[in-house]
Amino acid sequence: MERIYDSNDIRVGCLKHNDTVYDRYHRVVGYIDAPVLYDANYRRIGYVKNGTIYKRNGHPACYFNGWHIHDMRGHRLGHVNSSWLGLLAAGLLLGLYY
Repeated sequence: MERIYDSNDIRVGCLKHNDTVYDRYHRVVGYIDAPVLYDANYRRIGYVKNGTIYKRNGHPACYFNGWHIHDMRGHRLGHVNSSWLGLLAAGLLLGLYY
């Protein structure tokens, strides 16, 4: 289980089973089928390309810098500890969901 933290280092969600993203209340937020990201109803909401997560319409939502996730203005949204799928989950949760 990969934990997802916000910019204040508070746990806001997690990635379980390498494809399901949960929020802090254990509700399903979405699914990952790299490089495509889906919402809880399995509708495509974004994709990842070259370290940037794009919304379904093609506009960039956030990007990765190491294990940190930033919005497109450079503000830190949060971080994960150690996995590529965790970064995708954090991007889905912090960049597309909130």
